[in-house]
Amino acid sequence: MAGSLPCAADLPSPTWRKKFYPIWAGQFFSLFSSGIVQFAIVWWLTRETGSAKILSLGTILILLPESLLNPLIGAIVDRSARKAVLILADSLTAALSLVLAGIFLWGSVVVWQVLTVVFLRSLSGCFHHNAMISATSLMVPKDRLIGIAGLNQTLRGLVMFATPPLGALLMGRSGFGIIMLLDVAGALIALVPLCLIGIGEEADGWDKAGKGWDKDLPAKVAEGFRYIRAWKGAAGMLAISTIVNFVFQPVFTMSPIFVMRVLAGNEMDFGILGGVTGFGFMAGGMAIGILKGHKKKMITSLAGILGAGSAVLATGLLPAESFPLILICFFFAGSMIPVCMSPVQALIQGSVPAGLQGRVFSIMSSLSTLAAPVSLALAGILFDLASPRLWYIAGGGLVLAAGCTGFLIPRIRDLGEGPGYCPRASLSIR
Repeated sequence: MAGSLPCAADLPSPTWRKKFYPIWAGQFFSLFSSGIVQFAIVWWLTRETGSAKILSLGTILILLPESLLNPLIGAIVDRSARKAVLILADSLTAALSLVLAGIFLWGSVVVWQVLTVVFLRSLSGCFHHNAMISATSLMVPKDRLIGIAGLNQTLRGLVMFATPPLGALLMGRSGFGIIMLLDVAGALIALVPLCLIGIGEEADGWDKAGKGWDKDLPAKVAEGFRYIRAWKGAAGMLAISTIVNFVFQPVFTMSPIFVMRVLAGNEMDFGILGGVTGFGFMAGGMAIGILKGHKKKMITSLAGILGAGSAVLATGLLPAESFPLILICFFFAGSMIPVCMSPVQALIQGSVPAGLQGRVFSIMSSLSTLAAPVSLALAGILFDLASPRLWYIAGGGLVLAAGCTGFLIPRIRDLGEGPGYCPRASLSIR
């Protein structure tokens, strides 16, 4: 099928709220229950093995689909009905949790079973994330996309803030099997509005005759790379995103080591630090959702990067006795992450044609996420050979330099519409 491919932003109807918010509410329940499950699985692996290698392997299995397979997944999503992908992904999540619940309740659980479920859940999550982002742009008007992105970041912060203590409470009272059944319930709640509501993808140029996997799929992945390369400033934005991800993955993932070795703290201090970070993430998401930021979205994003880098640098410089000030830094760093991410997400959703969004999002996510395993390995070595402070000081400085560079380069600072595909040009989709 060849023809004019409209922007995602041109598609939503005046009644978009009636479609979007029921689906969004269902996804909230699924995300919340999945957050509890993730906490429970991490704690189970820690309790049963006591092995840092097993926990590292679990993290790699979570990152592997996004870092290596995401461009291919994005191309499949672009060639498939988003609604169908979302339904299948939520159904797979429910099935995996149901299987794991049965093993916990009536079987003998071994580590490889749990790690297998971790990998499959992450793979399903990549399909779901790409499809949900693309579906959102089909339902939500262009001028509301950044508000919805901020709302999503608020939800993520709420999950980060609330699920660890709730998960700990449920584990003490009910056990792992019941927690897995709660995740099944969350996925089923998410499925109800998806099955009942159309998302309007029949108008976006999706080719029902040539969907999913076919021999042209590698060429479709390459088309996503060509789009990013042709979009002036996008490569610079991607480079800055990679630097931020490189620094911040160890900052948050290895914060228990920072608490133990630098602050001489205990699990309660770590719990407070995690809760404060999640609360900051939620506050930042609410702020960007309400205030929207600068009309040039990259200016808002770059300002958030400078704020986040400053907070990390200050964390590394503060003395260990200044725990309240360090909490403020983690709160501020957490609040700046949605300010960094939401404008970029809204920019892509409002600029990239619907038929390309899966590929563009997944390629950018994959390339930036590839830095995470490398940074985790380097941070682990640095944390053991020297002080964890060095990562915070050097990483904070690097993020500040990246943010300043973005402001100094006009094509990054003023990044706007894509390379002419939208809304005027035609794009051929087979």
